[in-house]
Amino acid sequence: MNGHQIKSAEAARDYAFAGKAIITLVSEATGTRYTYKITASDSGRVHFVSYLRGPDNGNDYCYIGFIRQSGSDSGRFIHGGVKAKADRDSLVCRAIRWTISHLTRPTPELPDKLQVWHEGRCGKCGKRLTVPESIETGLGPYCARAAGVRPAKRSSVRSAKPALVVKEHTPDDQEMARMEAEADREQTQREEQAKFEFKQAVESVPEPPEAASGSLDELRRRFSA
Repeated sequence: MNGHQIKSAEAARDYAFAGKAIITLVSEATGTRYTYKITASDSGRVHFVSYLRGPDNGNDYCYIGFIRQSGSDSGRFIHGGVKAKADRDSLVCRAIRWTISHLTRPTPELPDKLQVWHEGRCGKCGKRLTVPESIETGLGPYCARAAGVRPAKRSSVRSAKPALVVKEHTPDDQEMARMEAEADREQTQREEQAKFEFKQAVESVPEPPEAASGSLDELRRRFSA
């Protein structure tokens, strides 16, 4: 396996949300591994998640969902719906959902039997890392300071073969704005669907025989407005 293992939960979280992270998750139990690209929108409010589906580690990334940085869904991986190139319950989606749910806890955690690797480049600017402390965290010294990340203490860094050169593709501002608008639209659709289902549930309740029906009528008026 090419790259460098991140052993700290805090470092894994900071790297994953740095803006241009390429992160590989490896199961120690099965040996299964998936590589993801996590790219921040221009505003930083949304991170888009793609996974490596083919042999070209520069161009074979496919969109599967996003992670919001605010609101009720903050810190959760959300499936990309019809635009996603993997099913909601596929292993590739379950793996990143499970990992992100651990890394975004008040006290970040690395799940048991899971290894987190980066491919030797800064998760924020994409430049190759050479400083040992930066290799350990996945963030270069300048980018770590800019992100408010404390530098790692010196320790042994587990490295494999030299990292592959990755042909980086960063969506332009127009594409980012479009993807962020789609994410907002899909969130609105989910909220409208939940509202509709609640309305249907209310209307399916049998009418009470007496005046107590006023509460049901009030609910119907509220949701038909």
